[in-house]
Amino acid sequence: MPVAPELSKKDIKRVNNALTNTRNEHRDRCYFFMLLYSGMRVSEPLGLSIADVQNDDGTYKEYTTITKTKGLKAGRVYFPDSLHPYLDAYLKDRPSRFRSNQEHLFVSQRSKGKAMSVVNATRLIKQAFINAGLPMHSSHSCRRTFACLLRREHGIDLSVISSLLRHESIKTSQLYFAASTIEANEAVSKLKF
Repeated sequence: MPVAPELSKKDIKRVNNALTNTRNEHRDRCYFFMLLYSGMRVSEPLGLSIADVQNDDGTYKEYTTITKTKGLKAGRVYFPDSLHPYLDAYLKDRPSRFRSNQEHLFVSQRSKGKAMSVVNATRLIKQAFINAGLPMHSSHSCRRTFACLLRREHGIDLSVISSLLRHESIKTSQLYFAASTIEANEAVSKLKF
């Protein structure tokens, strides 16, 4: 199975810029950053309701437990403070008729409060990568970036990362760090002859 390339911080800025002035700019940007900050698979945020991320008083929850996952492995998904501005912008922009706490967080514009489809969510992320000049990237690049940044920049233990990714085996998590294009580039750039 080919490994999706991870995103550099510069790539993330390019995708963020590519999401500017889209029809559903705040939703699309929030969805992209939800994937990056949570490590969820492309379909997993689509099962979230507003109540899964936001308390009744409008504050954000630290985490929620998701059950509809690949391999049916339930687990916690965390919502770090860095994600909150994207949630704020999206929820303020979202039509009020879709604001009941039981409504899906990421709604389809045409389905009056129903969840965005996996096909449309995948297409949205792929188009953002293409518009950013990153056609080789996919939604799985967000998940891989989540894992790689936790390990490389923050030194998080592999067992913790594996738990956050909800992998059955730590060996699966290790594959995320194989052939890192960013690490390979950094290694080669250190060569001096």
